[in-house]
Amino acid sequence: MSGGFAVGIEEDLLARHRVVGGEGRRVPVVGSGQRRAAVDAVLLSFDRPRVVPPLAAAHRHRQVGFEGAGADLLEDLLAKRREVGGARIGEGVLGLQVGSDVCVVLRAKPLVGILDVIAVMRADEGTTGGTRCFGDGCHPTHASRAGRVGGETYAGGMASASVRFGQYPPALRTIVHLSDTHFLDGGRPLGGRFDTTANLSRTLQKVRDLGIRPDAIVVTGDLTDEGEPGAYRDLRAVLEPVARDLAAPLVWVAGNHDERPALREHLMDAEPTQEPVTGVWDLDGLRLIAIDTSVPGWHHGDLDEGQLRWLEEHLATPAPLGTLLAMHHPPIPSHLPFFDILELRDQQRLADAIAGTDVRGILAGHLHYSTNATFAGIPVSVSAATCYTMDLARPPQQVNGMDAGQSFHLVHVYETTITHAVVPVVDADTGDYFSEEWVERMAALTPHERLEAFSRKRS
Repeated sequence: MSGGFAVGIEEDLLARHRVVGGEGRRVPVVGSGQRRAAVDAVLLSFDRPRVVPPLAAAHRHRQVGFEGAGADLLEDLLAKRREVGGARIGEGVLGLQVGSDVCVVLRAKPLVGILDVIAVMRADEGTTGGTRCFGDGCHPTHASRAGRVGGETYAGGMASASVRFGQYPPALRTIVHLSDTHFLDGGRPLGGRFDTTANLSRTLQKVRDLGIRPDAIVVTGDLTDEGEPGAYRDLRAVLEPVARDLAAPLVWVAGNHDERPALREHLMDAEPTQEPVTGVWDLDGLRLIAIDTSVPGWHHGDLDEGQLRWLEEHLATPAPLGTLLAMHHPPIPSHLPFFDILELRDQQRLADAIAGTDVRGILAGHLHYSTNATFAGIPVSVSAATCYTMDLARPPQQVNGMDAGQSFHLVHVYETTITHAVVPVVDADTGDYFSEEWVERMAALTPHERLEAFSRKRS
């Protein structure tokens, strides 16, 4: 860490607001009247500047609701424009929200290394607090970014945001991966027995219960069962409000039960053509590419030459955080014979298209059960269906669908790896040992004290 640069920031920017001391020390900053706040001033060292994306200019100077010295500091952090140690302070500013706390990150680019100042404004006793950071219409990343800056904060809104408990920094991006909703027009039960609307609604409630704002919600195909226009409209009416509330882009992927013209018209407001349903999303440095493995008139999967060339063109330039592919038919084997008939055909062509690129993972569906594998050395994660799942506790020839075991995947993208957590959609009693209060108690301890309190066996 460049000490001179750090001292320059502390003396010129933080000391004026009575924030003193070394790294991570918190001192009270008294505001006007009865308002008070506490400030964490932390200097962090970064290896990769792209980890922290800049905030859109339209959102840089929104009111955050604190008054007195607290508001002065936040405003100074947001508006500061000056040269220090050869680096322009305030060139990229990112607003973060952690629960009811407000975090502001000031990013700088010195000639050597990356230094960031993180100020965490926290409501204290006697403080009426402020509005939620950036309010309605905010930059869609503002809440989900908490926990991604320098590995020092947790996503999910915990007030112990400045403490890291383990070796790995928090995820840089988070994605909700759903699949196989299989809607029918008018809410008709699938196969005369599966209530796809109710099952998806239960799933989306679990998504809300996560308490996060994901960077995207991806639905990997078989959005409807028969490609009916009314079914697409019904699905849109259920899913879009959730995505809007969570400020997350909604990524539709076509599956073998979908019909491209109706999907394009009623989900995407596009021309009702047989063109493949594809798209590219830039999730602040993480590239998400949806490809269309559906084959009109058939249930197996395939990719034509035009779509493979399109994919190669997009992959020719690496993305800062790499690329995820989203598709319906997974390019992996299944131990169930009927899925082998309906597999993605000519998979080597896809392997050739992504060889040597920045593709870090593949999200897929189709199988109605969660599984994972590798394809051409790339991890593949298959999310189970929301409508019904396969009862795998049978011989392969006897496996059929059941109205149980629904789940979705919570995808965490780290700098060096990607995890896919299976989130069960089930109503069940749980223990009550762990809580936000428990995390706060651990955060107040030193690393050694945490090991003593939680790791040491008592008997």
